[in-house]
Amino acid sequence: MMTHRKPKNTEALLERYLRQECSPEEQQLVEQWYDNLELDPQDTSAWAEASRARFLQTHMPGMPNRRSFRPWKRVAAAAALLLLAGTAWFWLQQTPHNNKTQTLFSATTAAAALKQVVLPDSTIVWLNANSTLRWTGDYRMGQRRVELDGEASFDVRHDTAHPFVVHTADADIRVLGTCFNVAAGKAEAATEVALLRGKVAIKLNDQSAADLVLLPGEIATCSARKGSLEKQQADVQSSFSWMQGGFTARDMPLKMVLEKLCTKYGYSLQWHNRGGGDKHISVAFAAQGFNSMLESLCFVNHLHYTIQEHQILIQ
Repeated sequence: MMTHRKPKNTEALLERYLRQECSPEEQQLVEQWYDNLELDPQDTSAWAEASRARFLQTHMPGMPNRRSFRPWKRVAAAAALLLLAGTAWFWLQQTPHNNKTQTLFSATTAAAALKQVVLPDSTIVWLNANSTLRWTGDYRMGQRRVELDGEASFDVRHDTAHPFVVHTADADIRVLGTCFNVAAGKAEAATEVALLRGKVAIKLNDQSAADLVLLPGEIATCSARKGSLEKQQADVQSSFSWMQGGFTARDMPLKMVLEKLCTKYGYSLQWHNRGGGDKHISVAFAAQGFNSMLESLCFVNHLHYTIQEHQILIQ
């Protein structure tokens, strides 16, 4: 059984890092934390770099930004972690594995936050709000398998010898090298996979049915509970709009769309309307604020709403 614990002796770990005395696994832990700082989706197109630069300017005045960061990376990452010692960063899960300790890395986003994750093989993952990505220490040895709870966009480094697999509650998505989006959060009725380029094969969990091959410009919807796995031609670009602050929902019940929107921004939904919640709709908002999207959805669907702290009441 896996147990959760926070790394012990954090300060000692970072001091070893500064002295270049860490093991490869410890070095990866520290440096990946720095690479996985949470980002603000309302920034400019260069907000990934700017966010890290702002972090350094706040906590370590005078430090250069990341474009000239390489000579300083060891100092900046360790010093920043020392400043945040005692807060939530990478938590480790350990379980016996061939008489060795197996480490599980994870990256998590809060409400209304995005995060870029760079995996050990240089595969780039963008996590949407309220999402978690997990991978094990075996990843560096060619076991390119990750688990996703939430929504993420993947730009996978090509490696024919080591297929990349994304595991969700509904299916395994197997690729060699491609760019695709996976929506598999709790607010989703099923896992949705949108393929921008390359090719992926999808297999339902605990099902003997043949894999579904997805080609660019196609979107697959899969539900292990219903035993369904289907695909269609669609506007896949809209599935990536959340990376620029947008919001998309495709053929979902109105109530579920509102729940998805509220969850993304850290609100809970209280539905007191007697009808209309089961009506299926599709929406695609460009970058705009939560209140604007909520107001538009309610106006078009003749709903009244009130906001009470972190609750949205629909009447």
